[in-house]
Amino acid sequence: MIKNINIRNFRRHKDSKIPLERDVTVFVGENDTGKSSLLDALQIILKGNAIRESDFLDKASELLIEIETQSEVYSVTGKISEGKIEESRIVKFSAKDIIRFRDNLDSKSEDEIRDFARSLGIKITTVMKLNTIKQKISEFINEKSRFSRGKFLSDSTKTPTLPVYFLSGIEFESVEKFIHEAFFKNRQKSVWDSEIDTINGKISIFEAVSEKLENYKPEVEQEIKDSGVLDIIKSYINTVDSIEVEPHFDRKDININLTVQLKDVNGVIQNSSGFGDGTRRRLTIALLQHKAKKGGEQALYLFDEPDTHLHVRAQNDLLNALDAISKAQNQVIVTTHSPFVMNAVDLRQIRLLSQYENITSIRGTVAIEEDRGKELMAIGIENIHLFFSRKFLIVEGETEESFFPIAYRKIVGRPASRDFIKIINVKGIENIPRFADMFSQFANPEDIYILTDNDGLTKAEELISALKIPNIFRVGRKEFEDAFLPQIVYEAWKTHVLGQGVDIGPDWTSDSLDEIYLDSDKIISGISKHIPVKNSRCSVALNKVSLGRALGEYCQLHQLPEEVQTLIRVLSSPSREEYGTDLLSPAKSPLNSDV
Repeated sequence: MIKNINIRNFRRHKDSKIPLERDVTVFVGENDTGKSSLLDALQIILKGNAIRESDFLDKASELLIEIETQSEVYSVTGKISEGKIEESRIVKFSAKDIIRFRDNLDSKSEDEIRDFARSLGIKITTVMKLNTIKQKISEFINEKSRFSRGKFLSDSTKTPTLPVYFLSGIEFESVEKFIHEAFFKNRQKSVWDSEIDTINGKISIFEAVSEKLENYKPEVEQEIKDSGVLDIIKSYINTVDSIEVEPHFDRKDININLTVQLKDVNGVIQNSSGFGDGTRRRLTIALLQHKAKKGGEQALYLFDEPDTHLHVRAQNDLLNALDAISKAQNQVIVTTHSPFVMNAVDLRQIRLLSQYENITSIRGTVAIEEDRGKELMAIGIENIHLFFSRKFLIVEGETEESFFPIAYRKIVGRPASRDFIKIINVKGIENIPRFADMFSQFANPEDIYILTDNDGLTKAEELISALKIPNIFRVGRKEFEDAFLPQIVYEAWKTHVLGQGVDIGPDWTSDSLDEIYLDSDKIISGISKHIPVKNSRCSVALNKVSLGRALGEYCQLHQLPEEVQTLIRVLSSPSREEYGTDLLSPAKSPLNSDV
């Protein structure tokens, strides 16, 4: 399996180093960020596809595509010289493995030795004697110049033996192609190995091949039925009753093809291309899942946006299929735009591609411990928040958590989520350093904002300072709500209660709030403990969440604590990554007025 991909000077990838997961790796990003380019690069090195001039980011520099497996490194380099592309392929083997094979040549079979020689790039013929091949292998390996840093270098056109299934949107919709690949390809290969019976006279190759293919027809149709594939297709396309195949031999290009026909109970052909894209994609994924369950050799599956045209339930079926494929010892690489897919996989499996000035960068290569991932989920953080939020606002309490979404929308004129701002309550200042450190793996330090009060724990404050996050706002002596003027708190809660058609009660007065706010002991112990007493005869419960909501609904910008005003201003300003985007310029901003 592939451990790492290294790409340099390939399309938008100036220098990308990407570790892959053993099971499923998901590449996400906007259009033109280089997701499909990664799959194309893999096909160049895995399938032998040619490098094109348009693949070079800088035509004056060398292009490199490299993959690392457990014991080998496969490299393809290209450069443009005098208008032509010069391409070379190098395989780096583990020196220990190479020497071990050389020292045990006598115990290897002839086929193993011949395959090994070819993998090293040694030219051999079918009539070459085995001892000669062994001698060539020894001479080839004994050249010291071929060893470098524990690796053995070989100029070889060899591609990894790992079978590769690349499925783009078009191939996802081809049931016929799947039938051909899954049930006929191996038989097609065996045709050329079959012997022609000449006892009854001469027989042409065409006649022999045609007869052989005709004999395969009932075998293939029965295998399709017995394997359960027919039942899978019928579950998606209920008009299908049978599958008929018709192998045919084209003498012109000496090629064997297969016509696949889905038929209803009356024998009428049901063309799969006549069904919706979503149905065809789901059907093909189900067939691939069936194929993976059959086992056999390990393979690499490349899926380019398989979730296109699928609703959420179908996307869930897709994920189950991909999971089944990977559990059958296969490696899966997926590109997607789907938030559902992103949130449904493990954080470790995601790689986010973004671009700045036409150069691709990749995030998500930093390993997140499983326990930390669970901690993030516990505070409402999904994968999509980590990768697509442009700014994080970390707060320590419930009042701030309920206040900010409402206040931001009221003052800025749009939800914070539309500006890709994620507000996170980490439930205590002692938790801020740990979560801020996690978010710093996905965002620039200047795009992380911390809101805390002035009664922070010394140790927590030291840890926050060590993170070198510049945007730290301190509001309130003991709690966020004690930073507001008592008259504002009084009016905000009164307006909130009356807006629900409920009487405020006799105890909720401006003077009673002033009394609490002027008592330093009550401030130090936390006014959120004392304010509810003044609301005891009101049927609307006053707690930190409801008070935060009331303050957010009531306050205009000028009524907010100065630090909160500043925080909302900077949150609504474009981040560094939003270059060229006028989200809310100071000249046009409602933040510059009191309305």
